[in-house]
Amino acid sequence: MASSQVSGIEVPEGNPPTPLGPMNRLPPEILSHTFEILQGPVPVEQPWPIFTQVCRWWRSVALAHRPLWSRIDMTKPKLTRISLRRSKGAPLQLHCDDIEGSGNVHLPVWKNIVQRLGRINELHLHLQSETQMLYIFNILIEDSKIPAPQLDILEIELQRLMDLQEPIFLFMDRAMPCVRHLRLKNFDTFPWRTTSPFSRLLSLDLELESLWADSLDISALLSMLEMAPSLESLRIESHFVPLLGDPGDKIVDLPNLHHVDLSWSSANIVVLLEHLRYPLAATVILAGEDSFAHGAWSIVEILFQQLMEDTMDQPYKLSIKIDSESSLYMQAWGQAGVPLWDLTLENLPPRQETLISSQILPFFSTARVLFLSISNGDVDDYLRLLRPLPELEELHVTTLMRRPTFCDQTIMPFLPQLKILELQCDVPESYDTRTLRYIRCVVAAYIEHKRLHGSLGSLVIAPNESYRFSRAVFRELLERTDLSWTSKTGKLIGTRARASS
Repeated sequence: MASSQVSGIEVPEGNPPTPLGPMNRLPPEILSHTFEILQGPVPVEQPWPIFTQVCRWWRSVALAHRPLWSRIDMTKPKLTRISLRRSKGAPLQLHCDDIEGSGNVHLPVWKNIVQRLGRINELHLHLQSETQMLYIFNILIEDSKIPAPQLDILEIELQRLMDLQEPIFLFMDRAMPCVRHLRLKNFDTFPWRTTSPFSRLLSLDLELESLWADSLDISALLSMLEMAPSLESLRIESHFVPLLGDPGDKIVDLPNLHHVDLSWSSANIVVLLEHLRYPLAATVILAGEDSFAHGAWSIVEILFQQLMEDTMDQPYKLSIKIDSESSLYMQAWGQAGVPLWDLTLENLPPRQETLISSQILPFFSTARVLFLSISNGDVDDYLRLLRPLPELEELHVTTLMRRPTFCDQTIMPFLPQLKILELQCDVPESYDTRTLRYIRCVVAAYIEHKRLHGSLGSLVIAPNESYRFSRAVFRELLERTDLSWTSKTGKLIGTRARASS
């Protein structure tokens, strides 16, 4: 190969002695382990065929490529020292995972990090022991006013809530002005005590188990969000942990926030949204731990009021994962008159077609993308509900194939703008004539829609993960259409169905 660069890796001049095969597609961490083994004599227990595809030429390439050694598993001290040396000046990604308490964390190896603090770009700590955590943070703040000036991603996960001490607060105060992505699991008072602004923070992910915390302080949470004026993504998952405290009339303005994901109780969502202001041109995912019924109208009223105060030049992109207990919330949002693009309906129960068609979907006539997850009942009973969605461009359906009766009179004439149709089938262990008839009806509807409108771009029929369609199922369809079939995924994919078929 004459090229001087392969997959982003600088290679020496001249051609390699053997053609490049699958090796150049392996991820860096696999290659680094392979080359680490090859640096010395091959162990007796390792058979030669494992390594014969890696020639000395590729070994020299890997040893000279600094980014190849920058992702470091801190639970392996020997490889850590080698990687630190060979990574040279490349930014470091440090990973330390001992959440199960296996005792594989070799703390002395962290002393090798002291001279390289300025190169830490990512820090991922998943620990069980408080002693381990304090030891690591004591090293990170040792003899340094700014312990990690290049730190971009910080992720800390604890097995249980701990009484975290001063070294961790000190590290956060010094490092947070640099961090852009922060994920914390099982914290309550931390990092609320930090005083440094999170000026570069773009994404915040907080997860707290109720087993280890009784409540969260809403004032402290709002103060933390206030210190992150550039925040773009907010995710909070806190199982049944209530928000306490009185923030008064405090409003936190987050002008760049475009993704909100709250897995909380309705009461907590209401409390938090009352004190946040952000442009609602984003994806909002609300997955309550309890029924949304009692809090639905309050949530919608708050969001709609914020929307009316905001000037928007495009419809609102809303993605709500709802279940059978959340229909009132869905109805309330629709009646608020907010334009919609994206809509997700999951775990739709049987015999709710009338409620959904009359009280929910008519309010979402502007929807462009729809995800349907049908747990029971006829597919047709739900697909008939799509008539009030004339702007729909993408339809993704996940369903059980118990009583399928899909046909072109059901859905296609009512969706003239449809461009993508994807059907995820939960099929029986062995397909029968009814299953095949169902698939044929779907393909027939696809072809007919192509003939009438010419806008349908692709069709995907995919079985569930435990089943793969055989070629025999699609032999006739493949002969009659331009559909393609792949044995690797078991999917039937159509992009150029013949209208005359």
